Amino acid sequence: MSSLFCSDMELSAICSKIASVAPVTDQKALIDLAIAKHYAHLCALKAIRNKMSWISHLPEEIFTKIMLIVVRPNPDTDYHAISWKLHVQYTSVCTDWRGKLLGSPAFWARIPLFPCKYLEKMVARSDKVPVVVRLNLELYAGDELAKAALAKVLTTLKDRLVEFHFKSHARDSFIGPQLWASLPKGEASLLQSLKLSLSGGGPYVPKIPTSILAFARPNLQHLALGSCQIDWAALKSAKGSRVGIQNLISLHLHRIDPPPPRDILLSILRSSPKLEALHMEKVIPKDFDTCHQDSNTLARKPSASPIRFRSLTVFHLADYQSLCAELLALLRVPPSVLFAFIALEPFGFCPHHQQSFSVAFKAMVPKLLKQYKASIGHPDTRGSSMLRLKGHACGEEACHEASGTLQKYKDGEGFVDTLRLQGSVSGFLPMLRTFCAPELDFVDLSWTDGRSSRSDTEPIVVDVDPELLPTSKDWRGFFRRHPQLGSIHLRLTHGFPIRPFVSALERYVVDEPADSPVLWLRILHFEGVKFGERDFTLLADYVTLVEEFGAPLETLVFEDCVGLDEDKMAELRLDAEDTDVIWDGFDDESLDDWESDDE
Repeated sequence: MSSLFCSDMELSAICSKIASVAPVTDQKALIDLAIAKHYAHLCALKAIRNKMSWISHLPEEIFTKIMLIVVRPNPDTDYHAISWKLHVQYTSVCTDWRGKLLGSPAFWARIPLFPCKYLEKMVARSDKVPVVVRLNLELYAGDELAKAALAKVLTTLKDRLVEFHFKSHARDSFIGPQLWASLPKGEASLLQSLKLSLSGGGPYVPKIPTSILAFARPNLQHLALGSCQIDWAALKSAKGSRVGIQNLISLHLHRIDPPPPRDILLSILRSSPKLEALHMEKVIPKDFDTCHQDSNTLARKPSASPIRFRSLTVFHLADYQSLCAELLALLRVPPSVLFAFIALEPFGFCPHHQQSFSVAFKAMVPKLLKQYKASIGHPDTRGSSMLRLKGHACGEEACHEASGTLQKYKDGEGFVDTLRLQGSVSGFLPMLRTFCAPELDFVDLSWTDGRSSRSDTEPIVVDVDPELLPTSKDWRGFFRRHPQLGSIHLRLTHGFPIRPFVSALERYVVDEPADSPVLWLRILHFEGVKFGERDFTLLADYVTLVEEFGAPLETLVFEDCVGLDEDKMAELRLDAEDTDVIWDGFDDESLDDWESDDE
């Protein structure tokens, strides 16, 4: 077998030949291209064998178990599985592998079933073992003959389904009798994961038959239903208040029409105390809002006992603001959970309604921070070291449905715990005043109209309500609560006064009591900021002071700022010899060269 393979140098030459081959103009060129592709295929097989040679001599049972792990679908790609081509490629490595894998139906049970000429062969090789079906029919729009063949095959698999993940356009011809016939209507003892994602139907939303959701599923652990209609009354009549949804590990409900009634939703959540992942978007019923007509009132009328999720690691909630507040008040989650709470704008974009939402959002921010232990009195002790705090007024950002967000996630290569707070500018000041995470190291603060402040013409200037702006006292309070801050990035629309911030920096060094925590910044980055004469003087004083104290800034960046000139930059760089000053893309060295050229 090894004599059929070429060396690495030969493989490189073959690949170069394939890449450089001209359009086929004669039979000889066609033959040469076929030979090159064949050798490349053999070299790929050789690479597989060399990489996995250590398992070739293991007992057949252990070898097969390892190969089952190799072709196991990625849990993060719900609607894709390991390709048929790769399965076949493993059988081509050598005669020994081929014999073992062809004799293992389980190896062929975890493959993607999609419209193709190999479909019947794939199903036949899986014999009668449990199968995993992952379909994304959005990739096969318009191929009606292939989908008809697929429907015929799927009906033979429904009693041995372990997973059924299906994604398609809501108006696809496959949605209907063909799809529902592919799912069990009675006992489904093997089914562990059911995920249906139907998108892009506009006003048309397909209805899932009650019989499909009412089948017995004792081992179901993962359920995802999106963009579909469900008859909750009929389902409750058939299965009780839990509607058969219980003991789940993950639950994803996305834009169900109509949303489940309050009692059913709470029953579903209570019946799965071991949930590890919960995603809910536009599924909280309107009767959940005990505030009823007044969207500005956040007082809750107690109506249910708390629901505890001790194993929850991922939590995503998106719905209207008052509904989010009501549901969040009932849930108890571990402090380490990665979460995203998105408050949607229920009123459209009428200025009066936006003002009402802004008032409600302003009141909601401190409550959320307190409840999820990221506020004064309830500080974040989970190690969150990055904060992205954003307030937007109008423009592109406000055109998105998400008007307010509180999110915790892993950011960067080191998966640093990061908190993101985003919403209308009315919430910026409550966020700044309330937020507390003592281990915070990096802060990205944005006040924007939703567009980039960069412009080839005039800078963007917006009118700012003084009552929404942080004062020097607010900034100093933020600094005191976060003594480990090392980096601050300010992204501000022109018109946002920078004076309170730079004044707070300078006075924090000068006036703070000796026993106050010391704030030593490493990086200070200004983007889109308008500096006045006094603003720049205060900033220069701060830079000079920290240098005199032996803790100079490492980097000071001015990006797309207004009110600066070469003389100010030159003077600042002379006073801050140990600080890299970057202005409009020029670092110290390149700026020196630029000035020398001018002279």
